[in-house]
Amino acid sequence: MIGILCSNENEEGFSVKLHDLFKEIRRGNDDAVIVFTILNIDFLDNTVRGSLISGKEVKAVTVPLPSVIFNFSVQFKATCIKALKLLLDIEGVELVNNVNRFDQSMIMEILSVSEATIKYLLPYYVYNENIDKFEIDEHKQYIEIPLKGTSIARIIYKKTGSTSDNLMGDCSIEKGHKHGLIKSALFKKRKILIEVPELVTKEENLVIIRTYVQRTHGKIWGILGDNIFPKDNSNKDIPYEKINEGVLNSISYISNFMPALGECFLDFLLSKDGQIYFLHLGGIGENFFDLEQDKDFYKRFYKNLLKLNSYLNYM
Repeated sequence: MIGILCSNENEEGFSVKLHDLFKEIRRGNDDAVIVFTILNIDFLDNTVRGSLISGKEVKAVTVPLPSVIFNFSVQFKATCIKALKLLLDIEGVELVNNVNRFDQSMIMEILSVSEATIKYLLPYYVYNENIDKFEIDEHKQYIEIPLKGTSIARIIYKKTGSTSDNLMGDCSIEKGHKHGLIKSALFKKRKILIEVPELVTKEENLVIIRTYVQRTHGKIWGILGDNIFPKDNSNKDIPYEKINEGVLNSISYISNFMPALGECFLDFLLSKDGQIYFLHLGGIGENFFDLEQDKDFYKRFYKNLLKLNSYLNYM
């Protein structure tokens, strides 16, 4: 049996969505899939109450805790985080994607260690509200991203010679900080400042390629597909071969340090001189199943899920 861990209060809708998606792909001998939340685990007898999505309909069941669980949740409440730690400590249970929200500076530090991946990194600085201590070169370009999370709407892009701050998203900013960079309530949380070359943009928005990857067995990773932002961007000038190589090189190296990873996405930027640069690593949450992708994308995902489940069960 395959376990799917979802966010609290979302089990019913998520299981119906997965059932609709998988029923056309499933074969009769495939493992059953149970969807459940962290609070529905009974840690005393190692059972779980959830929604079984094999067969013609979704059915409520109580079953032994699956030996392999794929995590599509992000936990914020203290009780849920505590329960997740208990789950991680259960012997004989493998949790794929034990977290789905990453410290981006940690990921960049990992990539900086390898000669094969450091070429995808740009100079970056981690800071908080003490931005005044940083020496900002007004002749250079920067982007700012949150330390955690992968929201494209929260990227701030400051161009060389610009008299205003270009914000990618609906946020208010204060003007008047030195060199045109901002100092606002946004800086109450830690941020990453990245020094960037001339980047490819469309209508003043950064072009970002988000590539979804999945592990099938061992340390073997494959590409599921991608999304390009902005959505109406023409795909003809995207160097897919170079991006796919960078994505697979990066995730293969990152997973050496994060062996619980099983599925995730990587965001890359394009420079105007044809280079590619790492921006984000993100886990795959429940909105993964709402992407604008064709059926073959989700067929690959489902088949890879079965392969990884089988590998982890018999390794």
